[in-house]
Amino acid sequence: MNVWAVVYEPDYVPPVSSDELAAEEGLPTLRLQDGDGDGVYTGLYTGFDQLGVYRIVVYATDEDGQLSKPREVRVTTGWRIFLPTLTR
Repeated sequence: MNVWAVVYEPDYVPPVSSDELAAEEGLPTLRLQDGDGDGVYTGLYTGFDQLGVYRIVVYATDEDGQLSKPREVRVTTGWRIFLPTLTR
């Protein structure tokens, strides 16, 4: 099985042309691996350097090359702290 993830950063803007949507060039992509054969695929991505919501889309193909339905995971980075306003 081949499993990989494509990372869409918070500032990602989809292309205007639908022809360009098919190409994922320039987007961070990482291969996910099942190191111990338990069916859980993992990978390490260290590029979370923007504040906001990252969209991570996971794809897989089976032994026959059949592509699965993509699954999306959202990861939020950064914290917003709201401090009380003091007035006199």
